[in-house]
Amino acid sequence: MPALPDLSQLSHAEKDALILTLWQRLEAAERRIAELEARLTEPPKTPDNSSLPPSKGQKPNQAEKTKRNGPRQGSLGRKGGGRSLACDPDATVVAKALACVHCQAALSDADQVLHDLYDKVDLPPVRPVVTRVERYAGHCPRCDQVSLAPVPEGLEPGTPFSVNILALAIYLRFTHAISYRRLSRLFLNLFALQISEGALDAMFRRAKPCFDNEVAAILARLRRSRIICSDETTVRIAGCPACHSLISRLVSGRSAIAQTSCSCIIRIYWTIATGKCGGLPTSST
Repeated sequence: MPALPDLSQLSHAEKDALILTLWQRLEAAERRIAELEARLTEPPKTPDNSSLPPSKGQKPNQAEKTKRNGPRQGSLGRKGGGRSLACDPDATVVAKALACVHCQAALSDADQVLHDLYDKVDLPPVRPVVTRVERYAGHCPRCDQVSLAPVPEGLEPGTPFSVNILALAIYLRFTHAISYRRLSRLFLNLFALQISEGALDAMFRRAKPCFDNEVAAILARLRRSRIICSDETTVRIAGCPACHSLISRLVSGRSAIAQTSCSCIIRIYWTIATGKCGGLPTSST
């Protein structure tokens, strides 16, 4: 803030100019104070009423818990952990003492009581089950034709991976958005099954026709809707930015990813929904 000049050295005109300048600065300060006081009465910005990300939202204080008298209900009659025993364990290990650890006297079953009863849970090693199929072709000596032996369902020639592996790959890829590289490593590390990224892509392409009926049903409901919601965000494909657009109604939706602008995605979906090229309605319609 500049220092106040010596008023005794100023003329009447200079004093008038100084008063006018100070008056203008006072008006600007009062307007700024009024704006700040008005903002104090506004509701705070939260992820619900603004573009603030959820990570920046303030969580409300939790209500104070009432003090408990005595042990909690889940701890009555037992010690320690709260996991219930399995109703049907796969194996049971009975450990009984053969002799006293102090005097080495032999102990019979009548001398022993149950001391501990607990479960130990473990995961068995998961390994792929490989079924070798030896399919023979019979040559008929009568008609000179070749007959192929039938094989059980699910063991037809073609892809070596079963439907269960395909279902798991689709679930991990499209529900949890796991990339091809991580999905290939996951199969190798968790299931000792080596599947290349190209094999995964081929599996998904073969499975795509199985979803055509569902996609057609979604598009039919989308075309019948009078109100359609849209949303878009950005993703990266091969290191380049792309647009991920979602167009939906209340109970169904369709998503697409393309290396183009969001307005182009909207035009693509307008063509899908109406079967017409062009004619995209404006905001006034």
